[in-house]
Amino acid sequence: MKIKTGQNQDFSGQDFSGQDLTDTNFSFSNLSNANFEDANLLRVNFLHSNLSGANLSFAIANYSDFSNANLLEADLSPFVAKNVILANANLSNAELINADLTGATMPDGTTNR
Repeated sequence: MKIKTGQNQDFSGQDFSGQDLTDTNFSFSNLSNANFEDANLLRVNFLHSNLSGANLSFAIANYSDFSNANLLEADLSPFVAKNVILANANLSNAELINADLTGATMPDGTTNR
């Protein structure tokens, strides 16, 4: 399934595992409990999206925007997300073991080196 725009949609519980979702717009969407395991999430827009409980393990999300996203209890381990934007994102209880966030803008606005 190739999705190029999913803005303001309900994709809760959807299985996107292993898919190439490069440049997809999921802004303002409900992606709670969605499965993105091993997905290509290059330059994906998750602005203001609900990703609570989502599985992003083994996903590659370089240059994606998670600004103001809800990642409560999301599984991000391992996860490659170089140069992503996590400004004001909720990472409460998110699993971040072995996550590569090199160059990421963190929730507090600092840059991870």
